[in-house]
Amino acid sequence: MEDYKTLIESAYREAKVADYMIYVTSKLVRDKKVLISVLMHLDKSFNNAITAYLTRERMFRRVPPVPSDSQLLVELFFEKCAQNLKVEKELKNVMIKINKAIKAYNGRGMLLERTNKYVFIAPNYELIDLRPNEVKEWIKKNIEFVNLLREDLNR
Repeated sequence: MEDYKTLIESAYREAKVADYMIYVTSKLVRDKKVLISVLMHLDKSFNNAITAYLTRERMFRRVPPVPSDSQLLVELFFEKCAQNLKVEKELKNVMIKINKAIKAYNGRGMLLERTNKYVFIAPNYELIDLRPNEVKEWIKKNIEFVNLLREDLNR
């Protein structure tokens, strides 16, 4: 198990990479795979931040063992810790949507580009649509979330 300080710093780096990719790289390189990479960095950032926080809480025996599955990780965090940190409930839906989009792409490999919208097709033919402006908002929320957890972990 990694040290929680290393995990939270990794989460911050992943958030910064996603931010750079959406605002700089996507302007230079017009490719759908940039969006996929941004989503993967966002997912990794959320997961590392939550794992870091839950690892620290686990050290003090406040939460059960930390799961490795990302959806279970998010559920445990919002069940046990989100209220104390005053984290918005809508952030949980964002995390789950990002995770579903990545799993859909990895499972099926299909991403359709529409006017101002990207559509992921899951193996069960579920459609997950994302807008670039929506992803930019998620990046801002991700950076705020990671900074909130960094401050709490460094106390």
